Amino acid sequence: MPADTLGELIDNLEAAYPGMKRHLVVDGAIKPGLAAVVGHTATRRGLLQKLENDVEVHFITAISGGRS
Repeated sequence: MPADTLGELIDNLEAAYPGMKRHLVVDGAIKPGLAAVVGHTATRRGLLQKLENDVEVHFITAISGGRS
């Protein structure tokens, strides 16, 4: 799906799949507990992250648990 930024991509996903944005964004930022991976790198720029053509974007949930 074409987009110049991660925020635009999420808006485009919302247009194609209504309700998707609420699972990814809260208060204008990526939801806590989610990481956005652009290409092979987790972004710290959030919704402002620029996207190159044909780059893969993954949203990964944080996993916790186990023994400490």
